[in-house]
Amino acid sequence: ESWKWLAAEYAAFCITDNPYHRGLFASFGEPLYEAVVQLVQSTDPHVSAKASHLVYIGTFSNPENHQGFVGAGAISALSNVLKNNPAPLQFMWSAVALANIGASYCLDEEGEVGRCDWEWGQEDRLKAEAIVASDGSASRLEMLKDPRLIQVLADQV
Repeated sequence: ESWKWLAAEYAAFCITDNPYHRGLFASFGEPLYEAVVQLVQSTDPHVSAKASHLVYIGTFSNPENHQGFVGAGAISALSNVLKNNPAPLQFMWSAVALANIGASYCLDEEGEVGRCDWEWGQEDRLKAEAIVASDGSASRLEMLKDPRLIQVLADQV
């Protein structure tokens, strides 16, 4: 089992701050997303935490990974980790992975996928020129339908 956390950590290091490598990661598609989600569900807290970190960084600013992890059941897996008395590192990485899954990502001026800019004070709307490359609104709604998840997260505030 010890090699699994190392594999997840190595993959996370390779794609952190590297959109090109996140794209290569995405090219492996559904089997890779499903394997990582299985690691999130590991009974070994270290393996689960490292896999959750991989979901966190993999979903950031990459529409293929963003939707791929959702399709592989990452929301349910990460939520279950949070609702079952996780180790602190598991909790942290699972929570922030859900945050990235719930985020929306937009195209910037150069056509690169990045964060969406919002018009604060304008009913929290996207700026008019924003082009959404990956919409996390359905994922946010799925999370909100789990009252136990919301309570677990609210208890941390």
